[in-house]
Parts: sequence; C-alpha cells; structure tokens
Amino acid sequence: MILGLDAPDRRRALLIAALGLARQGYDLSLTRYADVGWRATLYVTGREHSPTGATGSAFEATPFRAVQVAAWETLART
Repeated sequence: MILGLDAPDRRRALLIAALGLARQGYDLSLTRYADVGWRATLYVTGREHSPTGATGSAFEATPFRAVQVAAWETLART
C-alpha cells in the first residue's frame, strides 16, 4: 500500500493530483512499462507533447510516486 491507502484511494489521489496540475496549466501523461515501473511526464497545457517539450518527468515503481516526483520537479522550477 502507498501511504496506507487502498486501491480506490490511490486512484482518487492520482485523479486529484492530475486535476490540480491541470488547474495550474499542466497536462499529465502516465505510462506503464510492463513490470518495471511508471513514467509520469508533465507538459505545459496547449503545447506540443514531445519528449523535448516536457517540463517535468519521473520514473518510479508506482504511478502515484511517479506523478508526485514529476509534479515536485515541475513546480520547483516555477
């Protein structure tokens, strides 16, 4: 479990994070890589979503952690 959350709560936490990032002007891309992990990539809303256009990215074992780290990285730059 992540931070003591069960599966529905983890999904809800991801949704809340994605909505919060969208309100701040970021699009979220979340990709699963087999059993290796998850990559969360953030882009400025309205811009082309290319690898060079990413404003923040993180590869972690869980989707929740990947989003969290990518968001911290992105928001720390602003």
